Amino acid sequence: MGFWSEAFKNIDRPSNALQGLAVGGIEGFKRGWGQKENYDFEQLWDADLQKKGWSEREGFGEKGSYVASTIANILVDPLNLLPFGLLTKGTKAVSKAKQMGANIDESAMKGSFVSSFPNYIQGRYRPTDKTAQIMKSLDDKFKADSGLLSGVTIKGITPSQHYKKFKKVTGFAKTGGAGVRNIIKNSLSPEARALYRSHNINKGMMEGAYLSNKKNKQLELIHRALYNAHIAEQSGTVGSKTLLRDFMKRVEYQGYTPFKAGTYHQVSKGRVRGGGPISKDEANRLEDIMGRAWTNRKGIKASDDPSTMVFIKRPASTKGGRHLNDLKTKSPDIAKIRNLFTDNTKAIKGMNLDELAEYLTKSTGKVFIPDEKTGQVWSSFSMTGTSITEGGVNVAFGIKKNGRFVASISDEHNFLEKIKYVKGGIDLFPVGKMVESSLPNRVIMMTTPVTGNITRFKAKAGSGSKKTLYEKNRIAMDEKLEDLKWGQALDTITNAKATRPDLIYETGRQYQGLGVVPTAVATADAGAGLFSGSSSQ
Repeated sequence: MGFWSEAFKNIDRPSNALQGLAVGGIEGFKRGWGQKENYDFEQLWDADLQKKGWSEREGFGEKGSYVASTIANILVDPLNLLPFGLLTKGTKAVSKAKQMGANIDESAMKGSFVSSFPNYIQGRYRPTDKTAQIMKSLDDKFKADSGLLSGVTIKGITPSQHYKKFKKVTGFAKTGGAGVRNIIKNSLSPEARALYRSHNINKGMMEGAYLSNKKNKQLELIHRALYNAHIAEQSGTVGSKTLLRDFMKRVEYQGYTPFKAGTYHQVSKGRVRGGGPISKDEANRLEDIMGRAWTNRKGIKASDDPSTMVFIKRPASTKGGRHLNDLKTKSPDIAKIRNLFTDNTKAIKGMNLDELAEYLTKSTGKVFIPDEKTGQVWSSFSMTGTSITEGGVNVAFGIKKNGRFVASISDEHNFLEKIKYVKGGIDLFPVGKMVESSLPNRVIMMTTPVTGNITRFKAKAGSGSKKTLYEKNRIAMDEKLEDLKWGQALDTITNAKATRPDLIYETGRQYQGLGVVPTAVATADAGAGLFSGSSSQ
């Protein structure tokens, strides 16, 4: 028998003797102290049941009996009065939790670090309203006709732009600080760690202070939950993702699936916003553009990466992401194309595809490629949307000579991965690299297609975006119970509880951690034992 086996055997003697005394009197005490029999308080009320493990038990009564006896065995332990009592208590709790079926997979806590950082950075894509006001004030103060202050710049940059950069830096700092606080909070809370172990929900992040300036604070919580779900999939963590996946059904058509050719076409059938279906060739062209639009730090395209998963999302959700509205109102390229077709309809109809591609390329600055198979010219361009989860997105776009277009929005979920500070060819702040290495799977969001006539595709309600019957019914339902349904969905995330085995497991680990230091100190002070110092004198 090894040193540690013998040590833990001796540590368990007092507790086992006390349990033996309760079960079998003086003889039980003797047998328990001698480790001739392993006693348990559950034997007091059901000796046969005590022989069953957690997985063998049925119903609330049998499993409740197991939990009750576990608590009694841990609390009624004379070693708790000694410095190493917490360590012993923790060891017993961990052992019991394992028997009860706790999630002890080595991948159970993957993603808990990254998901502690909220997915909102003030000023990352656009200034906040307050920042924009101050920038305007600075521009007015330093405008060309303002006398001595006329046209003042600092290193060739206007004061307002310097202020914008400053607020972006402070935005990163706020998010980073919030993430660090959440990590500390989670590390000190067995309930938080157990919740992640059970359901992959990051308690600290979901309960942290708001960072966005959205009037409806529920929006930030919704997108924290979306972000949490993405990270859980990207990290490859092992746990029950049921609560998160059920929540994602509010915005998805299809959950996380491996990126395979043809997937987009299959999911898009009957779900095209605009009223008319698109061809298989058009769907495949959109899929191809979106798959090639996103590359990681190593330069590998999403469509070429076997780790890539696709998340097919609804193009319009009042709280999950107003991508269709962003396409109408936030894309300068869509606006240019709409104006070109509005002002030159007759001339464009007289062009062949090569001529149309050349015309749009010269007029917009974006490369358009003709495709005889679909009868369209194709391009892609970026824009900044209003969604918190998908800020900077890519637009895959194809259009015919008659103005009929098809488009889709995509975004790779890579919130922190692109953070870097390169100086002299060296990344001095390799946070992005570390985050990417901790998230082995990639997630690409794709909306189902939007189609219509480009000249009627405007902000005005209903123009160029006829809804399918499916969409009409879904939208009517959402509008009727929008707040209630989102509130109920959020409650399942914010009020989620860890399973009992996982909570006991993390509580036990907490006791172990608290018991190590005082045990080491106490033993060292005694001048003997494992932690005592040695001398060559």
